[in-house]
Amino acid sequence: MCYQMADVLAMWDDYRAQTWAMLIQECTNRGLTKRKFCRQRGISEKSSYYWLRKLRGQMAEVAGP
Repeated sequence: MCYQMADVLAMWDDYRAQTWAMLIQECTNRGLTKRKFCRQRGISEKSSYYWLRKLRGQMAEVAGP
């Protein structure tokens, strides 16, 4: 099976979105501040806010007007 580069990039973006969605949910479930959670997990706080905005935008698109 041969994938086009656009297909590979789309799959990679989907994977990253799913990963960040799980991380954001874990942060919420643990009741920690975003800063403390990010430090514990060794991830960028800036990246977490970027993905939160991106995922919220995707959810708003699906929900429609």
